[in-house]
Amino acid sequence: KWGDQSLSIQYGTGSMTGYLASDTVEVGGISVANQVFGISQTEAAFMASMAADGILGLAFQSIASDNVVPVFDNMIKQGLVSQPMFSVYLSGNSEQGSEVVFGGTDSNHYTGQITWIPLSSATYWQISMDSVTINGQTVACSGGCQAIIDTGTSLIVGPTNDINNMNSWVGASTNQYGEATVNCQNVQSMPDVTFTLNGHAFTVP
Repeated sequence: KWGDQSLSIQYGTGSMTGYLASDTVEVGGISVANQVFGISQTEAAFMASMAADGILGLAFQSIASDNVVPVFDNMIKQGLVSQPMFSVYLSGNSEQGSEVVFGGTDSNHYTGQITWIPLSSATYWQISMDSVTINGQTVACSGGCQAIIDTGTSLIVGPTNDINNMNSWVGASTNQYGEATVNCQNVQSMPDVTFTLNGHAFTVP
């Protein structure tokens, strides 16, 4: 059902304008009734060439455009999921098989116990980070900082000085767009980067 309310969203990168509409939305075999969503009429040029058909927002209603109830919130309210949780698995760059599980987790993609990190704000998936270290040296987030876990961002974004420091440690070079990259052939010789969240260390080899 088309609405008469216009919509404008500014993302971290890119933007869109359009209108609000509502319909039964099916995600992974789950049918969500009366879901309000945005229909894009204009968007940033690079977004028009994306392989995806749209963006599925899974943050909190507190930051939703026009206070729209997000689709996962409606899944919970309509009793469509067994638990009020979702999980994400991202496969390697050249591999198929990434997935989102609504209502639980897929134990095929992890071992041991899940480490739970409390949110510092129910807006984005925002948490408190203690530090970023390489070879035992603090290279970013000295004294602690706030961080956002964002599946919609493929980069590590942060304060310029911290990012420059991390880049120098791992031997990254900056391209013409201001993005720092590393030569994948050097991955085995690069140092481990450890992100400490709520006292739990997560090391990226």
